[in-house]
Amino acid sequence: MKLVLTALALVALMAGGALADACVDVFFEAPSIVHPGETVTVSGGITNCGDAAGIAVLTAELTYNGEIVPCDAEVAVPLAAGETKAYSLEVTIPADVPVGVYELCVTAELDGATDTECGSVEVGGTSVGRKARRPGRTQAY
Repeated sequence: MKLVLTALALVALMAGGALADACVDVFFEAPSIVHPGETVTVSGGITNCGDAAGIAVLTAELTYNGEIVPCDAEVAVPLAAGETKAYSLEVTIPADVPVGVYELCVTAELDGATDTECGSVEVGGTSVGRKARRPGRTQAY
């Protein structure tokens, strides 16, 4: 009898919406070519696809040959349930990184739910300030 009452209480709690499911979805655009020492804007959209309002924390991460390259990019975005907002992150490419193709990932975390979107970015060989640079293209991910 006690087990049945506990099960009924749990069903009633779940039906009342007290246990909301968290869900987040993120996408971004970034320049396809960047240079060492350059600060670039990564922009996109984030959706709270869950049942409750919350604050999503977005972070950007660069990796090269499996190694994480620090770029210290983070922003917090308050979202109502079902809301989509635009965001931007300022990502600084360290001046001493080797040229090559890097993976750029943006991760969103909202109340325990996470979503990560990744794409490639080419780090060119000329540091900003040393030589005029070519305008970069933007790539959506």
